[in-house]
Amino acid sequence: ALAAIGDTQSSAIVPAVADIISMLKKLTVQSDQGTAISLLCIAIFQVHVNFSWSQQANEVVNKAICRVDLWVAFRIARSATRYGHHSVAHKFFDRMVKRVPALNLSFWIQGLCDLSLAESHLSDVAISLSRRLELSMNCYLLGLSKLKNVTNPSRALTFQAEFSRQRIEFLSSCLQLIQACRTVQLAPPPVLARAVAASTRDELMRFGRITVQLRKSVVKLRQAADAMSKLRQSAFDADQESLVNLQIQQQMALILAQTVESTCLSASQQGDISVEDSFLMISKIVQATVHVAVRNMARQCAESVDLVRRFWNANTDLKEINHLNVGCIMDCLKLLIETPLCFPRFLFQTLQTTSIKLAVSPQPRVDGEAITTTMNSQLAVKVEGVVQVTSSHQSSGRSVRAVQVTIQSNPAHPIGLCGKAIESSTIMKTTVEPHNDYFSTQFLLSFTSAGLHDVLIKTALLDTFDALCDYGQSSLKIKVV
Repeated sequence: ALAAIGDTQSSAIVPAVADIISMLKKLTVQSDQGTAISLLCIAIFQVHVNFSWSQQANEVVNKAICRVDLWVAFRIARSATRYGHHSVAHKFFDRMVKRVPALNLSFWIQGLCDLSLAESHLSDVAISLSRRLELSMNCYLLGLSKLKNVTNPSRALTFQAEFSRQRIEFLSSCLQLIQACRTVQLAPPPVLARAVAASTRDELMRFGRITVQLRKSVVKLRQAADAMSKLRQSAFDADQESLVNLQIQQQMALILAQTVESTCLSASQQGDISVEDSFLMISKIVQATVHVAVRNMARQCAESVDLVRRFWNANTDLKEINHLNVGCIMDCLKLLIETPLCFPRFLFQTLQTTSIKLAVSPQPRVDGEAITTTMNSQLAVKVEGVVQVTSSHQSSGRSVRAVQVTIQSNPAHPIGLCGKAIESSTIMKTTVEPHNDYFSTQFLLSFTSAGLHDVLIKTALLDTFDALCDYGQSSLKIKVV
């Protein structure tokens, strides 16, 4: 009950911290109190989401590392990562690596150990921000390679690997932004700057190389945000807390991109502060989020947006790119990077599993062969499927309201014999509602050119809020004569 309260309102259990630490000290001398020890550790993690660690709390948690079995140690480490205490989690994972007998489990624990070490590097204020990013990316790359070693047909760690990959992309974008901000010192002299701006017909080019570098950084940050959005769309079985977590990470990339645009790249057209859109989105997330650590991430995002707003209010006459607005970008970047990232629950645990069994007709008589049809005729393609959902908790996940089926036909050789492009691509889309988990739809395809055509059938799930999630595909080869 104490851990359940602390998960939503950590301030409610702050008065009991001393008692929790005292009780944990007593339990660590007993070998059969693993469950109680893990729950008390979780309560300590919840309290310290918004407070710095005390020496007593640090000592008692470190003592618990040597007093629990592997399963309890994993549960404690998993909870530590979910509340953003990655240095603690790394200690647990590092101890477990030496004791796990199975090779697959060893790679899994090693991967988590590297991921938690990567995040703990970001909070090490003793070294420079750029060096922290480099160390973190290196650890993430090591962790990603370990996770790939775990992946096999019976246990596909697709989400875990993609999550690590997108985190690397975001950190790489942040490092590129830091390097771009450093080029503010390379601004050309005024006479040359005016000549460059006139020749390129770009007023911002008078500030020199930093303009080009900042534009590249914005593109990369927006690509990182789009990639995180796609990861969120693909995770249909993720719980609501994990989906909100991914949405906040997407907003972090967007906030940085919008901060650069509003403070520097729109310096000559001040007044359009696009970060306000992010502020509204983050405000809604803060109000809707229950998990205390995820809510803390959202609040830090809101603080970064407010930081940009205060900068504009204090520098209303700023019309150029200089150390002031570059400093604002760096402050915003540092705030977001040093925000403890809590790992989503979906990284460790799946509360439901959704799958689609798809059947497409017609099918060739021999696998791999093409289906033959005639030019200027219509081929009926029927798509049938069954949506299967298995859940470990009642009403814990998203339910399937509808299935969106998209069919796309492309010529296998888009350039014809005469060297002319063949314009015969076809895309059709329809949405069907499953009845007793079964759905069916049909398409009529027309082919205006002879030759081989590749037909791709994609399915996407729509939940009760019409959120789209790409979920599977099938393909056919058509030979038009």
